[in-house]
Amino acid sequence: MANSLMADVLENYNRPVHFAHLENKVPCPNNLCKGITAFYKKHGLQHHFRIRHPDVQYVGEKIEHDASNMMKKLHGNETRLMIEKIFEMRRKQVSSDERIFSVSVGEDELQPNEAAKTFGMYLFHSGILSHYSKGNKPVTITVSSFGLLVKFSTWYSSREFADLNGSEKGLCGVDANRWRKNCLLYAVPGIVMSSVTIVVTPLIALILDQVRRLQSVKISVCYLVSDMSEDQWSIVCHELSLASPSYKFLFTTPETLPTIKVRNLIQTIMSASCTLAQFVVDEAHCIDQWGFNFRPSYSSLGALRDYGVPIVALTGTATWRTVEIIVMQLRMDNPVIIKQSFVRTSLTYIVVTKNHLLKRIFAN
Repeated sequence: MANSLMADVLENYNRPVHFAHLENKVPCPNNLCKGITAFYKKHGLQHHFRIRHPDVQYVGEKIEHDASNMMKKLHGNETRLMIEKIFEMRRKQVSSDERIFSVSVGEDELQPNEAAKTFGMYLFHSGILSHYSKGNKPVTITVSSFGLLVKFSTWYSSREFADLNGSEKGLCGVDANRWRKNCLLYAVPGIVMSSVTIVVTPLIALILDQVRRLQSVKISVCYLVSDMSEDQWSIVCHELSLASPSYKFLFTTPETLPTIKVRNLIQTIMSASCTLAQFVVDEAHCIDQWGFNFRPSYSSLGALRDYGVPIVALTGTATWRTVEIIVMQLRMDNPVIIKQSFVRTSLTYIVVTKNHLLKRIFAN
């Protein structure tokens, strides 16, 4: 199907730049020739300049370099238009029961595959995504990025995800790899939920970073930390005490969480009015590494269980011993544990001898 479609497009789509590229030809880089579809062998550019631009001094190396760069740009634009044409033809041929979701990604944002994963998780938690092993048709996610349209066929297939909804009150202990958006694992479910998600993070710097990331994509978040002014505390607490708070996430530290102000806010207002959705303990390995001596507040996080809402623990750095301690300290009863490989396909490991390394350092 794809091959025949490509053949139809190639047969009916005029591609002068591509054919010139195959013949190792280039355009004239002079401004007077802009918009003129004409290509020349590099050794013929000098003759073209003598006839067409007699007043311009011909500097061979520079002009040929400019011509090559212009050819790359023209070839890229022509290829992009052809791909868009293929996409439009394919979209007209989709069956009436195929579900298509379109996502647009701007500059300095997610790559197309990451954007599709992010939106796929949203569809999963919304109950829209189908299970791969049951013969379901995929949901189609198209991502528009830098003028290109990329199509992804999307299912879910992890048995752990299928079991997640059946676990007791949604309790979930997670040991998962962190990737570019490390708040993704709790951000997507938190957005889908109608109430507020409280995220416990060890460092104020991490809190500010996650708040900035979520606010940059128009998600309403707040935080409570010890160095905030009374006015700032009052504004946040007042908003969270409403019957329908505008905030989706509240970030705080393990030391701030058990203070009287925050405890009263959660217990007497949020929990009573059912505006508390879940607790997320980020960097949960700190329960083992810090909780017994350095930061004892981590050892008291098990009290969160008393509020009767789901608890999610996330970490990218945990041995099985640490996982057991996390489950014990958070008083999790038979939690679902989702663990992925520590192999990071996005990283490249290079091993060199020390002498070669020193030479490279001093050479630079």
